[in-house]
Amino acid sequence: MDTRSSSHKISSGQILLVGAVTCALLSPFLGKAFHIDDTLFLKAAVQIRHTPWDFYGFPVNWYGWEMPMSEVNQNPPLVAYLIAGISALIGSNEVSLHIAFMGVAVAATLGAWRLARLFCGNTLAAALLLAVSPAFLVTSTNLMTDTTMLAFFLWGLACWMDGLNSGGWLACLLSVLFISLATLTKYFGIMALPLLGMLTIARGKRFDLRLLLLLLPLGTLFGFDYYTKILYGHGLFSSAAAYSSALKNERAPVDYWQKLCSGLSFTGGCQIFYLFYAPFLYPRRQLLLVGGVGMALVASLVLASGEIGSVPIYVSGSIRWPQLIQFTLFIFAGAAILVQSLSDCLLRRDSESLFLCCWIAGTFIFTTFVNWSTNARTVLPMVPAVAMVVVRQFEFHRTGRTLADSSSPPLWPLLPCAILSLMVAWADMTFANSQREAARLIMDIYGKGRGTVWFQGHWGFQYYMEQAGARPIDFNTTRIQSGDVLVVPENNTNTREPLPGMFQRLSEITLKSFPFLATMDSVSLGAGFYSDVWGALPFSFGETLPENYFIYSFVPH
Repeated sequence: MDTRSSSHKISSGQILLVGAVTCALLSPFLGKAFHIDDTLFLKAAVQIRHTPWDFYGFPVNWYGWEMPMSEVNQNPPLVAYLIAGISALIGSNEVSLHIAFMGVAVAATLGAWRLARLFCGNTLAAALLLAVSPAFLVTSTNLMTDTTMLAFFLWGLACWMDGLNSGGWLACLLSVLFISLATLTKYFGIMALPLLGMLTIARGKRFDLRLLLLLLPLGTLFGFDYYTKILYGHGLFSSAAAYSSALKNERAPVDYWQKLCSGLSFTGGCQIFYLFYAPFLYPRRQLLLVGGVGMALVASLVLASGEIGSVPIYVSGSIRWPQLIQFTLFIFAGAAILVQSLSDCLLRRDSESLFLCCWIAGTFIFTTFVNWSTNARTVLPMVPAVAMVVVRQFEFHRTGRTLADSSSPPLWPLLPCAILSLMVAWADMTFANSQREAARLIMDIYGKGRGTVWFQGHWGFQYYMEQAGARPIDFNTTRIQSGDVLVVPENNTNTREPLPGMFQRLSEITLKSFPFLATMDSVSLGAGFYSDVWGALPFSFGETLPENYFIYSFVPH
């Protein structure tokens, strides 16, 4: 039997399966409304189609007053260029763009599959764990930078390791190209450089000339920063770093215990597959003892603190048991993931386990203590590494240190993981779609009047209101006239209560939310998938509140 031919068939089959599963998971969300920061990238894409060299050279109202886009969105613009190209070819509606970005998601899961071949025996399980994680599935139903960055990031790592294994330069050159593209998508991409530098030195025990290639992505980043400084008067990368620091300084003094709990909660919740696979990683008695004691300790600490982030554990003297249970599970899972990555490093004592441990720890530190807020999007780059650690630990305990003839972890736990992630993604889509539907209903009723329809709030709601002809209110300059109406969404960002005596409530539009699960609900459930400012749970089960939109008329004096 030709083993090379058999291996090629297995690889081809796995590639097709990973791609098919990714597409199947994302297919229900092709009609999802544009959501959260999608609006900013869609606006930049329109600008790029007219003046591609000046991608952020236009004003935008995002915080309640008009500002230069270069001050509002300091992310690099590669995704906006991608959206501009897709829009020119197949249109800019939701379905067209989501189909195109589905290809990006497939590239990310295949990148995880390719990289996993160098770290563990069962590459299929590692890739599918990424695909069914809530962080990946929900993020990949949007148009923001994160999945695109992850795809470039993973292929950059895989190509560099191929170069190390073969001793060649071509794969390493391809790697720095991917890392440069990842960095021009989202600045986190530059984190690949210290990881690859450490791995290269750990493997060779000496300086390798190919390390000089890693200076190229750094040059790309600083060149981009210099170009934007010439273009807009400030470097976008420099400003992004300063923004995060300034925003944290504006807030109350940092409570590092609360930040740690929030970071662990997002780490565990966004990679909930770890809880499904824990029974296969530990002996049953050990799991019951350590798990029981660990979760009891976590629950006690949460109760003692009284709240996690902005989410109180006590309301009117009573314990909010659903939130306490979810916090306990997520925080325990997050802590166990960090311990598991360290355990893999200590057990194997090789450069690959050190690489994965540093990857996970570095991402955790960034998302918890460095970034302006903890959110699922910043946890996402950690997910492929955690998936590989789970598979590696299963193989280690079943077969020892070698990867040859490794015992494969069972795939059936992927099903409940996928069902849970699909529910989270559906809840997020329900929230996004409610903003599109609210904009349609509001403009059908009030858009044909003699006055102007003004609105507060941003995210996808802003996109659809502006598309229908409404105008965002500027708290500094807008002068509302008789006959104008003002729309204020209840669950949105950068909104203010209208001044009493100047506005009279005309009506209220109420839309149903997902019935028992939320990704962004600061009032009742403490869910903050996109920012822990909303809540320290990436998603939360419980009784959800409807999405309310209040319409006011101006009362002239």
